Order: sequence, then C-alpha cells, then structure tokens
Amino acid sequence: WILMLLPMAWDGITQMFGWRESTWVLRIVTGTLFGLGNIWFVLPLIQKSLVETLPAQISR
Repeated sequence: WILMLLPMAWDGITQMFGWRESTWVLRIVTGTLFGLGNIWFVLPLIQKSLVETLPAQISR
C-alpha cells in the first residue's frame, strides 16, 4: 500500500515546495496508482469482514 502512495506523495511534495509544476496527466497517473493501491489493500479486509458477519445476519 505504501508503494502505491509514494508516487502521489512525491508529486504533491515536489509541487508544494515549488521544485516543479505538476501536470494533469501526472496527477491522473499517480491518483490512479493510489486508488488501485487502496482497492488492493482494503478489498480483502471488507471481504473478510463480510464472510465473518454475513452468515450470522442471514440466519436470523
């Protein structure tokens, strides 16, 4: 997850300090990587939670 965060963080930090100007293409690419990283990290947690709680709710 951290590896997917690094490109977006680098883009934001370098623009914040004025070292360079970011482009919309770079923002889309880094944001997409971060979004995919979030899905890759969070989706298994959601699935595990559903597997644990859903059968109990269905049996009611």
